[in-house]
Amino acid sequence: MNCHEAEPLLSALVDNALTKAERHAVEQHLRECAACRQTLMIFRAFTPAMLAALPQRQDRAPRHLIQP
Repeated sequence: MNCHEAEPLLSALVDNALTKAERHAVEQHLRECAACRQTLMIFRAFTPAMLAALPQRQDRAPRHLIQP
């Protein structure tokens, strides 16, 4: 696997959305590629930051959205 093939899979790796074969191939590539390891670190830092920026879930819909 090369960087061109690995880069689109890095986000899915963070999300645990790869098949075993894909995960194995990406992890092998990451052992040898500092650039992709750096990109993976950015994705791993970005995901919690994005989740923290989302509004908190409300238990109920706002009143103006509830039909009588």
